[in-house]
Amino acid sequence: MHTALRNDHWLHLYGDPLDAQGRAISRALFDAFMPADDDWRELVWTRTRQIWARALAALPDIVPMRICARQHVQAAQHWGYSGA
Repeated sequence: MHTALRNDHWLHLYGDPLDAQGRAISRALFDAFMPADDDWRELVWTRTRQIWARALAALPDIVPMRICARQHVQAAQHWGYSGA
């Protein structure tokens, strides 16, 4: 994984993503994050569907928060944001 990430970083700084080496680096990074193992992919898709179902089910329970402009300014000042 580390090698794939390092090579991708090098590619963005110095390489050409369209040449053979660049395509090989991109493919290695893709393979590192998404293995070709069908069991792994099915497990990930199952978990993804579970997470989406939980998120969508929770949406009706979310109450919009109303914040007035003064509260925004106070928060910005608290965190040191000057607006410039």
